[in-house]
Amino acid sequence: MKTKRSMIIIAVSLLLCFTLTGCLGMVGGILTGLDAVIRYVKGFGEDELPENTVYGSANPLAVSFRDGKMVAVWDYVDNVNYVLSVTDDNNITTVYDPSDKMHPEYKDYYGDGIFYLEKAGYDYSDSINLTLKSIYKNNTSEKVTASYDKLSKADYTAFTANVPGGFTTIDSYIATRYEMFEFFAYLLIFRPDSTEVAEKGTTYEKVEKEFLIAYDYQGIYDDSLAADKAFESEVLSAVASFEDSAAYNYSYERDGNIGKYVLRFYYDVNPYLMTDSKNMYVNAYDKSEPPHYVTTTTHDRTFAIDSRTQTVSVSSSDQLYFAIKKGYKPVPVAGSNAEYIYAELRRILSLINSDSDSVPTKIHHIYDYMVNTVIYDYDFVDNVLKQKVDDQSIFFSYECLYMEGVLGYVPSSKSFSTKNRVAICDGLSKAFLCFTQIEGIDSLKISGTASGGAHAWNKVSVKNRWYMVDTTWGNVLNSKGDTHKNYEYLSHKYLMTKDDSDHEEDKWYSYPKATGQYNYISSNEVPPLAE
Repeated sequence: MKTKRSMIIIAVSLLLCFTLTGCLGMVGGILTGLDAVIRYVKGFGEDELPENTVYGSANPLAVSFRDGKMVAVWDYVDNVNYVLSVTDDNNITTVYDPSDKMHPEYKDYYGDGIFYLEKAGYDYSDSINLTLKSIYKNNTSEKVTASYDKLSKADYTAFTANVPGGFTTIDSYIATRYEMFEFFAYLLIFRPDSTEVAEKGTTYEKVEKEFLIAYDYQGIYDDSLAADKAFESEVLSAVASFEDSAAYNYSYERDGNIGKYVLRFYYDVNPYLMTDSKNMYVNAYDKSEPPHYVTTTTHDRTFAIDSRTQTVSVSSSDQLYFAIKKGYKPVPVAGSNAEYIYAELRRILSLINSDSDSVPTKIHHIYDYMVNTVIYDYDFVDNVLKQKVDDQSIFFSYECLYMEGVLGYVPSSKSFSTKNRVAICDGLSKAFLCFTQIEGIDSLKISGTASGGAHAWNKVSVKNRWYMVDTTWGNVLNSKGDTHKNYEYLSHKYLMTKDDSDHEEDKWYSYPKATGQYNYISSNEVPPLAE
């Protein structure tokens, strides 16, 4: 039964820069004593969340849709055997044991953390109950259950269709809390079906999207919490869980289990501004640990990303990053920032890596290249944060927040300049994820806090073991005598290392633990030749 529609307007300018302000807590004297700067950023932090906020996005079992087809999904764990049982409308239970020799086809119904219900004969018009049995190596087991109430043809058509661009795993049927978080992030980065609105002397881009929230969001909270309040808490959690930089005004509506986001953006997705950091700070080599890549040869490359079968159309660098992160092969729009950024990422990898390099060597070269060629944008932190924080159209037009800053993109000429390679942790961690995933290396962008401020870094997986990588902290800042210039030095301290107490991860996602420690080999290789 639908409840009366309620409209809650939250008219605040959210500079969601967990990762951005997080660069305010570097080691090596990079940003000592700048805690006051954080207060200039109107960030969305834990203080804004309800007292009853529940963290995390774990999914033991749910019914969802992939490319419009009904599936069961759960959080997959290696070395666990899964058996799904389905009870239909007629109270008939079928056990889909993938080891059942009488039904070898059952095995084909399973993927990693997914069961293709439509292959088994079910669809959106069925109401079903599910039981998932997890069988561990020690022969112990546990069970979780879920239910699905059939959709009308109209709701199926409206909410299970893929979002635009080629995504087959994102729609507006929100089956789990994780899907709630990802759907909101998609809206922020892609701004689907946006319209331009002129109002009160200003112009903004407006996005309106309805969604069906199918999971028991009220059940997450205490029984005394009303449905409206539980829904509000889920919306605020989705806002807080966003891992990247964005600014927007937003409102939302609720009509039973139908929600609606209304988002307003005041800045373009393509950045074009730079600070003076490129003239104030330089990368130094005389006291650095030597980099271990060279750029004397362009290698013929075969990139793993080209074997991905699912494609997504992208036009901005953040869309490029999001598509790569989600496991898609990007297809950049001709003439877009995404086209130039993607081509430059591949060009650099063809210089610093070869197909024959080992995975650790490729990661090592990427780390060294980024640390050795990118300047941290101190001027942005020292000045722009203070002076421009109330102006979204200006603040979020700076390249340091994006891969444009990492690669030194020059919008006017659609070219790249090594002089313009200036970024902060948000741009650096996006670029590192893209570099590694293009190479076929499993990697993540991690959102959290470090040394008292919000921060972003990465993790990579090598032979099923995770390592932490922090390209921002790989730069050590020192003053060089009486030249009055600041020099950055390459350090390998944060190249493929274990989790440490200085980096505290956000609680919205369950990141894998980094337990590995890579022992790179020091050498006296000369610094790389200029590109």
